[in-house]
Amino acid sequence: MTDTDWNITLQTFIQPIELKTRKEKGKIIANLPLINGLTEGPGWIRLSKNKTYFDYPVIIKNRLPLDKLKKIYRSPKTVNPDSNLNQQSINYSTDQYSNLLLVNKNYFFEEQLHLNSKTGTYYAIDKDALSTYYVQSGTCEYIPIKMKERNKDNYIIKIGPLTDQYQNILADGTMIKILCWDAKSTFSMQAYSLRGIANVSIPISHSRNYLFMAQINRVNSSIINLNQ
Repeated sequence: MTDTDWNITLQTFIQPIELKTRKEKGKIIANLPLINGLTEGPGWIRLSKNKTYFDYPVIIKNRLPLDKLKKIYRSPKTVNPDSNLNQQSINYSTDQYSNLLLVNKNYFFEEQLHLNSKTGTYYAIDKDALSTYYVQSGTCEYIPIKMKERNKDNYIIKIGPLTDQYQNILADGTMIKILCWDAKSTFSMQAYSLRGIANVSIPISHSRNYLFMAQINRVNSSIINLNQ
């Protein structure tokens, strides 16, 4: 039997690693190359020759101590204050090769958190993009509306600022349904908020006494008379 009769590899969950072998006193001695940063955990040594192979289970462990990196996972990632401001936080630590590390006899620590209602992008760990979570604005609570100006051609109506129950500005692009009517006819249109505000132009008709109202979902503004 020669060293090339058998092929010996370390099988991991990521990839096989070929071992260095030598023959000594009728035995094959296999050595792992000086590699650090392997995925730790169960693996197996595979001894193969042609179509014959034998597997021997092993536990893979890095030789050198590795850096400890704190990780935090938040769920849900996006919180809507209309329904829930609670979040689950799962804390754990890994090395730089993503191997889980045992901390105080546990791999994971879980806690329930109550979040601030202010909208924004937050980091569970400073400057760690993977730890980000979001508080988004809820539904419209109230629709302020007033005549902003009147020129020779149009009424300019200001709608907003639009906020949720926690005074967060509604998301840009929130759709606003506009209703305008008099005794003879009714017409509708749409507007979209930007930074919580929408300005709407209504053509002037001196012969009509228009009433105007804005709607967002089931919330209605007060009714204003455009000719007053």
